[in-house]
Amino acid sequence: MNSSSSLTYAPGLVGEITDWIVANAHRPCRVFALGAAVTVVGTLTSRYAVGPTGSPTHLYTVIVGPTARGKAWPCEAVAKLIQAAGARVHLGDFDSPAALRWVLTSTPPAAIVLDEIIGFLAMAASVRDRRLADVLCLWSSTSAQVPSELSSEVSLEPVCVPSFSLFGTARDGEFWPLLQSANKAGRREFIDNVFSQFLVFESTDWQAEQLPPSPLGAAWGEVPAALKGKLVKLLHQFGSGPEGVFPRRLPWADDEAEAVFRQLNDWIRREIDNDPSQKEYLGHVPGQAERLATIRAAGIAGPGAKVDVADMTWGANLALALVTNTMKRARERPPVRIAYSQFAEKVVGYIVRHSPVTEQDLWRYIGSRYSTRVVMNILTRAIKAGLIIKTLNGYAVALVKK
Repeated sequence: MNSSSSLTYAPGLVGEITDWIVANAHRPCRVFALGAAVTVVGTLTSRYAVGPTGSPTHLYTVIVGPTARGKAWPCEAVAKLIQAAGARVHLGDFDSPAALRWVLTSTPPAAIVLDEIIGFLAMAASVRDRRLADVLCLWSSTSAQVPSELSSEVSLEPVCVPSFSLFGTARDGEFWPLLQSANKAGRREFIDNVFSQFLVFESTDWQAEQLPPSPLGAAWGEVPAALKGKLVKLLHQFGSGPEGVFPRRLPWADDEAEAVFRQLNDWIRREIDNDPSQKEYLGHVPGQAERLATIRAAGIAGPGAKVDVADMTWGANLALALVTNTMKRARERPPVRIAYSQFAEKVVGYIVRHSPVTEQDLWRYIGSRYSTRVVMNILTRAIKAGLIIKTLNGYAVALVKK
């Protein structure tokens, strides 16, 4: 999908947020701005609203593109907009199950915003610790018992609609190889249950710098008062009901709107019957389409919204465009790996040059080129050889003994 696509234009808050992000971007990209916009509206309505068939509105969203294509500003804008509405935004690295469980049990709605999400996804895809992936699998749950490990005893905390949004950025040269390697390695469970839940907004368009930004806001990057008021109102309208009850359902506007959804389901079913290998990706399209349609409708009419034909058609077309692109990219041939000896030299060299490094920084650098077992073998050999040492949270160059 490119920035000129008609899908990047939408009525209501989704369109207004998209326009504001584009207007304030030094390198404007409507594809990235749209990914940010649906995440913001979906977050503010999450836990309090579901679509006609019960799909919640929170999203796992990644914007992907080459370096210097304007990914940083949409990421910053998501945090600014959600904070302006009065909702909770968690910035930084959430690479442990305990951290994610804390987000789930903290005051909702909430969003995790990660600039450079590769390290997070690599950790979730790793076979070393499946608990992180288990928490991400709560994407479609409307109620759950969330294990708590914040004390010496593991307890179960009931969470009604354990929803949180996840928004991140990634360079295409790192993001697609991670998925391709998981696909090649046969990690079907990770792809089926976790990765296929992400909406990937990719753009490789080169955007000319826009200086100065269009003055839609009071200042560059400042959320205009009018837009802030609409965000606050949306959160208040959806979140003013009693806590702990099942979220309100936004219904179909008419039979024609529901027919679009049913036709999409039928088409997906036929496609999967023709090629079952598409199931892990196409199987999520109807649910993603309903989420996007519900988000668009809520951004137009608030709690009184009804999902109409235009909403559902837009949601279906957008979900299909995003998911089929992801499926296509996942099936591309992974890049050829370098020789083991060269890779070992690069890993140790990275630690020596950047000492000390955290485990997260190291895994972000490594990506998915080799298995966890191979990487740990390299690190163990380097430690035994006296090249590096293990620190509390990572690795450092070994001190030379005189």
